[in-house]
Amino acid sequence: MNALITDNPTKKPSRLIGNILSPAIELWLRSQVQQVSNLKVQIEGKSRQILTGNIPGVSIVASDAVYQGLHVTEIQLYATGILINLGQVIKGQPLKLLEKVPVTGKLQLQQADINASLRSPLLSNALTELLLKLAPQAADKQVQWDKIIVNDGQIRLCATMGDRQQIILQAGLKLSTNQELEISQPTIEIPGVSLTNLDSFNVDLGAEVELEELTLHQGKIICRGKINVLP
Repeated sequence: MNALITDNPTKKPSRLIGNILSPAIELWLRSQVQQVSNLKVQIEGKSRQILTGNIPGVSIVASDAVYQGLHVTEIQLYATGILINLGQVIKGQPLKLLEKVPVTGKLQLQQADINASLRSPLLSNALTELLLKLAPQAADKQVQWDKIIVNDGQIRLCATMGDRQQIILQAGLKLSTNQELEISQPTIEIPGVSLTNLDSFNVDLGAEVELEELTLHQGKIICRGKINVLP
């Protein structure tokens, strides 16, 4: 990890902050993910301000991160107004957030990473809930998600239901509002059954999320917006 503290251009940042705060932030970040590569952190603010535990801004750039089984190809994040327990950190205790932190950023997910994320209960359970909303008759079947194909503005999901029954779910995916995704014109293909003309519907992302962009290109997804990280 590379860590940098920016201060008044004519002054060097406090060695205390550089020697204690940067490793503490690195340890905290790594504790939040299962894996991360090329992690770069830049801490912004004056040393005097940071010594009170108030960090005006932190920018984070990373690649090949895994969070709760979700694989992310590239991450660019910027957090502001961060309050931490600096007094305890100086004494060697773990870093903790004292208030929620607004984080803006951009994520890029390649199709290979999205498919690797299918092993995550977080994603597989969400996809199964989506399937059951569209096809309630699958409620008593075990579903295993096999593949996701990302096309322009659309996703195609392939799964095995029961022992060998193959199903394909296809739908458009876009932002309806800053806090809602629209699943548009969904279709489901099950051997012997074709569910078409299903109603489009929205998925609520929650009060702590505010997305500005969700773009599906051939083989990748780009997401940009804000999320509040809770203590």
